[in-house]
Amino acid sequence: MTNLFKNYLLTASFLTLSIMPVYAETNAITPNVTTEMNHVTMMTGDHEKMMATGISQSTSTILLLPLALPTEAGQDAFAVISEIVELLQNDPNTDWSKVNINSLREHLVDMSNLTLGAIVEQKIEGVTAIYIVTGRGGVLRAIQAMVPRHALELDKIPNWEVATETIKDGVILKITSTNEIELVKINALGFFGLMATGAHHQPHHFGMATGNINLHQ
Repeated sequence: MTNLFKNYLLTASFLTLSIMPVYAETNAITPNVTTEMNHVTMMTGDHEKMMATGISQSTSTILLLPLALPTEAGQDAFAVISEIVELLQNDPNTDWSKVNINSLREHLVDMSNLTLGAIVEQKIEGVTAIYIVTGRGGVLRAIQAMVPRHALELDKIPNWEVATETIKDGVILKITSTNEIELVKINALGFFGLMATGAHHQPHHFGMATGNINLHQ
């Protein structure tokens, strides 16, 4: 047996062993995939026809694999609306005469404006953390619409006393705590961490969408 023929056999064996796991994995996750003989035929068959259609051998193999479907509904506000719409459609008791998705959308715009556009000056005076939150246009509207209402939720937290003052260009948020650990926590959270504190956002969003809550009155 010549060395050239030995090399040919070794190469053929290596290629066979390399292809088999890929094919086995493809069959395991694609129930309707062709048989091994058909798969090999596709790999090695009418090469000229495949090239004429602009599809290479490697591309044809990749197309046999299933594609994972996306899970995100898109931009974050769109995803929130999409989730709530699905909940409403799946609930046979939904009163569509009261549903107001536009109200929810306005609130989500406010959330975005507040989070991305508000200017915050933060300081500690004694046992009180003070946040001077200012902005213009849509940001100012969001600040004055959201901060005082959210302060009512923060005031329910033990060892916190929360108050707000509306000013011309924003809102002053004050949180007082005689508990040293809590005061350190409040300072560490900062304004935006405080605005994200609490699990009331989701029920409020659903309430706005169903017309049972209007945070813009």
